[in-house]
Amino acid sequence: VAVVIDDYERASVALATTSAVFNQQVIQLMPTPMAARDPAMTAKLLEKRKTLGASTDPVIADLISRVTSGAALDNLNYLTGISSDIKSRNSIHPDGLKAAAWLKTQFDRFGFTTELEPFGTAGYNPNVIATLPGTSEPETIVVIGAHYDSRGRASLSATDDAPGANDDGSGTSVLLQLARLISESGVSFKY
Repeated sequence: VAVVIDDYERASVALATTSAVFNQQVIQLMPTPMAARDPAMTAKLLEKRKTLGASTDPVIADLISRVTSGAALDNLNYLTGISSDIKSRNSIHPDGLKAAAWLKTQFDRFGFTTELEPFGTAGYNPNVIATLPGTSEPETIVVIGAHYDSRGRASLSATDDAPGANDDGSGTSVLLQLARLISESGVSFKY
């Protein structure tokens, strides 16, 4: 499994929803955006996901049962500057480097091999690529992605605040949640 947090310009290659791939099944973990501001709604959505049919793979069902709104909100708060000193994740803002370094640390902590890949010309913040090789077909790559950069009102401003909770802090937060779940559960993947 490769988790790619892609730069804004390449985000079109990233998946729109975060899914877990297991034995060639694709299971959507969160069919609707996480209601980070309404914990009761989040709990209701998660409870609904727990009532999946009997045909659901028990490993996937276990992963879904471990999803927590608190962890996702903690990640989002950090990325948007609520609990950190990140003022902007614009791809040319210096704070984007802080976000990239923090993301690399998180994925490393969850057992992924993580690298910061230079993007474009000088001045752009790097891509964060976290890789977890498959057990039987490691040469086959599954990409689960989001972009961690954001845009403010002046999209090319290196100084405007661009906290980006929904551009794409929420998607990046879900990827971190998925990495945590994989790490804590010890689940492995064919690819």
